[in-house]
Order: sequence, then structure tokens, then C-alpha cells
Amino acid sequence: MVGIVVLCHGRMAEALLETAEMIVGPHAQVASVPFTADMSLEDYRDSVAMASETVDCGDGALFLADLQGGTPCNVAALASTMRNSRVVTGVNVPMLVTVLLSREGVDIDDLSGLACGAGIEGIQAVNLSDGGTEETHID
Repeated sequence: MVGIVVLCHGRMAEALLETAEMIVGPHAQVASVPFTADMSLEDYRDSVAMASETVDCGDGALFLADLQGGTPCNVAALASTMRNSRVVTGVNVPMLVTVLLSREGVDIDDLSGLACGAGIEGIQAVNLSDGGTEETHID
């Protein structure tokens, strides 16, 4: 099973994981690594490396980062060159829940694709005047 590491600025990674576990329950081989203002880049790299080693039991590690080009994403990208892993940015609750529920028997490339699709599909404009959901697709 592919391991999951959630990486975000501030404490958002921990909050996302806590939220997802409230919805689907706790899962094994999952970690969150916050990047706080008091951390050095070296300390953060070490924390990310340790988390990825902890969650990867042989099928790889999928890094879910908050912002493309931000420190969590860049550190994950560097870590991913050293192991069987992928990085997906724009992490949100629908993405994380889908990944947690879908990773059994799914390889890392397919799981990465599922993460992207779920993240995009989870973004909808809700039109309260109609009482329904307005379909908004991002291509």
C-alpha cells in the first residue's frame, strides 16, 4: 500500500489529516509534516525524509502538498528523487479522503491520478438561490 505524507505551510497538514480521519477513520502509513515559521529548511527536510521513510513500506510514498512551488512542495520534490514517490499539489479534503480510501492495491501512478481528479472534482460552486450545485469544471 502506498504511504501518504501531507505537507503544508503552518499547521494545515495536521488539520487536513485530522479532518480526513474524522470522515473515514484513522489509516496506517499516513503522516503529516507541518512547515512552521520557526523551522529551518534543514530541519524540515529531515522531518519530511523521516515521515516518508516511516510511511513507505515498499510501495512508495505519495506527497500531497499545499502549494506548487512552495517549500513543502519543493522539499517533497527533492525527496521524491531519492525514492519511489510522487508529488501532487493543491491538497484538499476530497483529495485526501479519496486517496485514503483508494490506495489498497493501487500503484503510485494511478493513485497520483486519482488524487488530482478528486482534488479538482471537490471544487464546486454552490448556488444557494437554486438550492443546488452549479457545475463548474476546470480543464
